[in-house]
Parts: sequence; structure tokens; C-alpha cells
Amino acid sequence: MFAESTFLNLLRMRRLTDLRVAAPTPALNRLLDITGADQALALHATVANASA
Repeated sequence: MFAESTFLNLLRMRRLTDLRVAAPTPALNRLLDITGADQALALHATVANASA
């Protein structure tokens, strides 16, 4: 899995839009948790929940 650190830092520093992540894999959940990006993104278990 690739995640560009500059983008992740921008997410943590400033919230410019409503970004949603639907049905993230366990690896992506871990990455978002480690980097703190889970605090800047709206994480949803399913696509239906994310689009509601």
C-alpha cells in the first residue's frame, strides 16, 4: 500500500473538504490510525453508510 506523506500531513493540518472513506481494508485502517489521518477523514464501514 502506498500513501504519500505530504498528502497525509495536509489532511492532519487542515480540513478543506468532506472526504469519506468507504469500507477501508484492515491495512488502510491501520495506516490511517498510525498517521492520524483517521481524525481528518470520515470513515464508514460500507459504501451505503458513506453516501448517506
